[in-house]
Amino acid sequence: MAGVFVAAPLGFYIQYFNERAGGARSFSVAAAVDAILWIVTTAIAFAFILKGKVQQHRQWMTRSFAVALVFLEVRVVLGVTGLEKVNGGAFDETVVWACVAFSLLFADVVLQWQELRAKRPAPARAPATTGASAPSAVLSGD
Repeated sequence: MAGVFVAAPLGFYIQYFNERAGGARSFSVAAAVDAILWIVTTAIAFAFILKGKVQQHRQWMTRSFAVALVFLEVRVVLGVTGLEKVNGGAFDETVVWACVAFSLLFADVVLQWQELRAKRPAPARAPATTGASAPSAVLSGD
């Protein structure tokens, strides 16, 4: 928790500092959105674990992890594809916003896939009765 609440604003500040040195404002906005998403998803996960709701906590931590990976995803996508060298970095902004936008979507796809693959317990069957059932006598009291 402490790491998120320190790293998220720090990441935004570093990007804002880069903007003052000539970077694009849209990168600062993307860093702010990513920082807010990271803090919010982590805070929600923390609230769920405090209430003892482990399953919901795990789901929100998966989302938090996906948002945290945006920084790495951008560097990998730009580096592996070579888009960082095309047109002087013209695709950088598109890649950053795509990674931010799809981070939560991909986290939910993973969560839904896990739930889909989870083995469901077989429904309980009623015990079979042996022989013919006799009519029950109704007792009446006078």
